Amino acid sequence: MIVKVTNIKYKIIYYAMFIIIDLVSFVSMSQTKDVKFINRSDIYIKNKNLLFVNSRYVVCNLDTICIGKDTTYTKIVFCTEIDKKTRTKIFYDSIKHKACKKRYTKSLYKLLFKKQKKKKDTSIIEKKENQYLKYKSKIIRKIHVKRIDVFGESFDTSIIKNTNLLGKLGNRLHINTKERIIRNSFLIKQGEPLNPYILADNERLFRNLDNINDIRININQIGNTDSVDVTFLIQDLWSIGLDARIKNYDNYDIKIYDANFLGLGRKIENNIYYNSKESLPYGYSANIGVSNIQKSFVSAKLNYLNAFSEEYFRLNFYRPFISSKIKYAGGFKFEKYINHIDATTTDTGIVEIPVSYYNHDLWIGRSFTINKRGLMNNNKRKLYLSTRYIYKKYKKKFDVQEDDNLKFFDQHLFLTSVSYSKQSYYKTKMVYGFNRTEDIPYGHLVSLTFGRNYNEFYKQYYCGLTLSKAAYVSKFGYINSYFSFGTYIRDKKMQLGIVKFHLNYFSNLHKFRNYYVRQFINLKYIKGINSLNNDSLKINSSDGIRGLNTNIYGQTAMAFNIETVLVTPWYYWGFNFAIFIFYDIATIGDKTNLFENKLYSGIGLGIRITNENMVINTLQLRIAYYPKSPADIKPFLLNISTGKSLKLNNFEGQIPSLIDKE
Repeated sequence: MIVKVTNIKYKIIYYAMFIIIDLVSFVSMSQTKDVKFINRSDIYIKNKNLLFVNSRYVVCNLDTICIGKDTTYTKIVFCTEIDKKTRTKIFYDSIKHKACKKRYTKSLYKLLFKKQKKKKDTSIIEKKENQYLKYKSKIIRKIHVKRIDVFGESFDTSIIKNTNLLGKLGNRLHINTKERIIRNSFLIKQGEPLNPYILADNERLFRNLDNINDIRININQIGNTDSVDVTFLIQDLWSIGLDARIKNYDNYDIKIYDANFLGLGRKIENNIYYNSKESLPYGYSANIGVSNIQKSFVSAKLNYLNAFSEEYFRLNFYRPFISSKIKYAGGFKFEKYINHIDATTTDTGIVEIPVSYYNHDLWIGRSFTINKRGLMNNNKRKLYLSTRYIYKKYKKKFDVQEDDNLKFFDQHLFLTSVSYSKQSYYKTKMVYGFNRTEDIPYGHLVSLTFGRNYNEFYKQYYCGLTLSKAAYVSKFGYINSYFSFGTYIRDKKMQLGIVKFHLNYFSNLHKFRNYYVRQFINLKYIKGINSLNNDSLKINSSDGIRGLNTNIYGQTAMAFNIETVLVTPWYYWGFNFAIFIFYDIATIGDKTNLFENKLYSGIGLGIRITNENMVINTLQLRIAYYPKSPADIKPFLLNISTGKSLKLNNFEGQIPSLIDKE
């Protein structure tokens, strides 16, 4: 029997009863039922249930949300555990969905329920280990590896991307990273207690790999036991591509690469160079990279270049301090280098002088945990001890004198460093990327380096100090600062000294309708102390003013860069778009007072087009105006470039090094 209610008063009472009955049924269903309709198209399924979708059964090993269109489910999102807050949100969303179908119930809904204000977006989402803390010390029963497609899928359950024909073709052609290669990079083992800090390190380690786009680690507790299953949900990058860098029509290079050859995690690059101004206008280089050899976290790189007048061969094995679990690190590099360098003589003017050398570089380091309170605690305070030996022997070179052409000296360099570090990471988005999770370091580092250099004329001592700190300040943003000082000491006097200060800042993320805005500020100061002939600082496109493709030299330099980025909601065929404006100003010269040196500046705007499913993921178009620039630089410049996201300084133990001028 169907009862039709016509009176408005009784309609309101009827729908109010409907909402109350729905509330009671939800409470009982959350306790007894395994399947829950969120709305007409989305359902929540308790773990260990079957879902019949697209003519096949899917086993839901974890609590699962299925997102679809009407009754055609296009996406299954594996969740760790639907907590009480998420269950409550699902309930209220279902009430709103049903109530808003009718005008009367919609009005009643507005009377009964308060509209929730959206939280203001900030640049920081969470500390990376927070989500794993509640599973601390649970025994790992099994470790699973699951994949999501390169194109058309996202970890964000609020984003539903329809895979177009091109994306479907790409998913079919792509070779996923082999599961054994993924398992080789695990820092955890079955049968061991779960350490949330090591697991967070493992997540970051995967995101730093050239062949991985993003990762989620889901944990499912097994009933009322003390055991858990850990699932690594991984999305590869589209690894094959073409990259072109065009300075102008007669100066460019083209790169063809595969960052995940045959799914083995091997990186292969081939580069072709052209510059019509060179006597030999064509060049070629090849690079091969292998990461984590035999589960040792030792990586290798092989590089060869023969371009214009330059040729080198380089072989490098290295194991860095990539995690708090790594106690020993080190590396070995061999390099053979040949070049022809222009030199000015009093007799014949400019001549080409052949230069060639062999370089051997060996280092080893050890980390120690400070204030160790047990393996399961956040032991981020570390002491690092490292030592390094460099032997450089020239076969052909310039004529050298005791205080001239120092970089062409044969040398034996011994360095030792002691570092104290505290480091962790935040997880966030839309800093240097779009929807991909980014790991932002915070903490501090104090490092002291000392050593001795033997060259063909004399011996000299070296000492250096590095201080760095980074933090997120609520309602302000993120600050990363760096100070370093290093100098040789000879006859009780400083020689070839360097003082550097860097400051990087980015603001919180501010939302305006569907657009997001973030501000970036960079400051860099560098000064040489008692520099000798042919040893000076420089500013150029990468160190000062973007697009300034020339070197300007001096003994004191400072650069200030400001950029405003507008992240748009535009999304086409997997590509995201961001618009930016920038202003760069730099000064360099031989005078101690910065304001007495010559000033250079550049202002402009551009657009970044990013597809985060690809290794070379960003195409940048930029137009700049240089009101104050060197004579050989045109006042207007249109630049097209590609590249990956920038990286912030971290606070891990590093290879002992001289403070450089870059």
